[in-house]
Amino acid sequence: MAQLNTRVKGYILLESILAMVIVMTCFGVAAMIYNNVIGGMRSRLQLQARFELEQEAYRARTQNRLITEQIPHETLLISKSVELYKGAENVYLLKLSAAGKDGKLLAVHRELVRKP
Repeated sequence: MAQLNTRVKGYILLESILAMVIVMTCFGVAAMIYNNVIGGMRSRLQLQARFELEQEAYRARTQNRLITEQIPHETLLISKSVELYKGAENVYLLKLSAAGKDGKLLAVHRELVRKP
C-alpha cells in the first residue's frame, strides 16, 4: 500500500509540470495574437492617415488653398505647410503630415504644386 502512495505523488508532480507547460504555451500563443492585433490597429490607422493626407492634398490643389495650417480630424491632426520650391516662380512644395492622438507621426505626403 505504501508503494501505491509514492507512485501517486510522482504522477501528481508530473501532471502538474505538464499542466504548467500547457498553460505557458497557451499564454505564449495569446501574447502573439495580442501583438498581431495591436500591430494591425496601428497599420490601419496609418492607412487611414495616408488616405486623409491624399484627400487634403487634392482639396488644396483644387481649391487653391496653398496656406500653412493645422487641420484637426476625428483621430488625426494634419499639419500642412507650403513653401516656394527652390526659388521657382510659381511652383510650391506642399508638405502634409498626420499625427495620431498620442502625437506619433503616422504618415507624410510631399507634393509639388503649380500655382496658376
